[in-house]
Amino acid sequence: MRVNIDEIEDTQLLRREVRRWQLVALLNAIAAFCFALKAVLEALL
Repeated sequence: MRVNIDEIEDTQLLRREVRRWQLVALLNAIAAFCFALKAVLEALL
């Protein structure tokens, strides 16, 4: 039974870790998009 509880805790920890990395990836994508948009606007002006 103890092993099952540990496995559940590990799974929840892993899910939290994945969610954090998804958030980081999303923020990086937004930052890259803003940077590209800024570059395009500067090129046009």
